[in-house]
Amino acid sequence: MEHISSVVKITKVSNNTETIANDSNFIVKSFQLFGEVTDDSKTVKVASIQIAVGNGEEKSSNIFQKVEKMIEAAGAENVNILCLPELWYMPYPFYTPDSLAWKEFAEDGDTGASSIFIKNLAAKFNMVIISSILERDSYLFFNTTLVISTSGSVIGKYRKIHIPPIEKPFLQPGDFNHPVIHTEFGRIGILICYERHFPLCWMMYGLQDVDIVFNPSAEDEPSLSERLWFAEGLNAAVSNSFFTVMVNRTGTETFSDGSKFCYFGSNYVCSPYGYKTPHLPKDRDGMLITELDINDCRKAKTDLSIHQNSQLNNYISKLNEIKHN
Repeated sequence: MEHISSVVKITKVSNNTETIANDSNFIVKSFQLFGEVTDDSKTVKVASIQIAVGNGEEKSSNIFQKVEKMIEAAGAENVNILCLPELWYMPYPFYTPDSLAWKEFAEDGDTGASSIFIKNLAAKFNMVIISSILERDSYLFFNTTLVISTSGSVIGKYRKIHIPPIEKPFLQPGDFNHPVIHTEFGRIGILICYERHFPLCWMMYGLQDVDIVFNPSAEDEPSLSERLWFAEGLNAAVSNSFFTVMVNRTGTETFSDGSKFCYFGSNYVCSPYGYKTPHLPKDRDGMLITELDINDCRKAKTDLSIHQNSQLNNYISKLNEIKHN
């Protein structure tokens, strides 16, 4: 095992995983993100996938096949929780002015094509899988992330609350809640893409003692989001004493009006102590596997003075005072 620091260590994947990755043209990077194992350690393996979807106005015929191979590789590494990027099975359609038929990609959370596909893989590989969909609920549409259990059932759903201006003509915001999703591997939360910019969104999970917050995204370059990408995940992890898993798509999507959008990948993971894995490259399909000790979330709340000195009640009182003035 090669050490990057006393906490961040490079781990080797199996020959089987390397073969799957080489044959399917994606890279796998694997790390351990904790120090010494103790009696109260609870280690969990998480994986995040970054993929290029394909040409902007075509359903990618091979996207399911590509994702299946990557999840198979994750299964070979005994990954416990895996997260896919925002709207991973479709081009991100809301940039285009020419009314791309985006509704064709919408699906029901239980019976949609991508949902059934991921449910089967979750059960096959005994893995919790976090899958983002464009959800159709009656005549309304939501940017939704599903959490699928190891038995292949939906155990949690989060609908994006903060809708960026570009999505507002198309999508409804979800209910204002931040549900903690209890899995056999830990307590997880979801923020979708743009919501990463809102510190209070992260805080809502920190106050509920979540272990890992996943941020499935579709972020292009150059942009403000790219400049903030590495700062936001790190700051949120330390400020709220949980792990953050930052997940993006990669590749270029081109539309008939000449629009072209390049996504910058760069998946990474941060710990509540401020340690960070190296990130995946911008321009390759890839999977980042990280072994965590989620007991670090509890330990950091004791070890770091910032968590004993938040003065939350004083801030609540002051915010109410400011609001009513």
